[in-house]
Amino acid sequence: MSEQLRNHEDHEPFNEEIHEEYIESPEAHEVPVTVHHEVTPEYIEPEGESAPEAPIPSSEDLKKIFTIKDVAEPLPPAGKEVKETTKATNLSVARARLNKSEQSFSRFVHAPKISALSEVTGKTLIRPSAILCGGIFTLFGSFYYLFITHQTGYKYNFFVAITLFIGGFIVGLILEFLYRIVLTRS
Repeated sequence: MSEQLRNHEDHEPFNEEIHEEYIESPEAHEVPVTVHHEVTPEYIEPEGESAPEAPIPSSEDLKKIFTIKDVAEPLPPAGKEVKETTKATNLSVARARLNKSEQSFSRFVHAPKISALSEVTGKTLIRPSAILCGGIFTLFGSFYYLFITHQTGYKYNFFVAITLFIGGFIVGLILEFLYRIVLTRS
């Protein structure tokens, strides 16, 4: 852009002799103009006549015209290397916006061993429905147990809450298993 724009001082100075020469004899400096076509009544079509229409191509002719001869092969699916570099790039961009403590936590969470362990447990062992069911059992079971201990005068045992959560977790896994069996049949 800067190469195209020049300062006005870089141009040649105004020459009065050349300017006076143009003013004195403008005929010598005229540019010849040529007329390509004259519009005469011969070229104007009468109202009743029209230009001959081009034939309408058939669908087969159009298919021949618009077929793509060089079909590009589809790209292969992204390999392990591409996925890893993309993940590393995305994580580095995201970490740049975090403060130092969040960056170190992100490095820990996204470490290959921790990430693999999280994926395996998320797919097999720890199911959201089981956690939800365990929490519901713990909530209502603890309320009931607290009410009973208050009525009878027994001492509250905190181990009961852990037992209720584990029991609710197992019930949640069983309910999800039965739900999947019902879905696969229908």
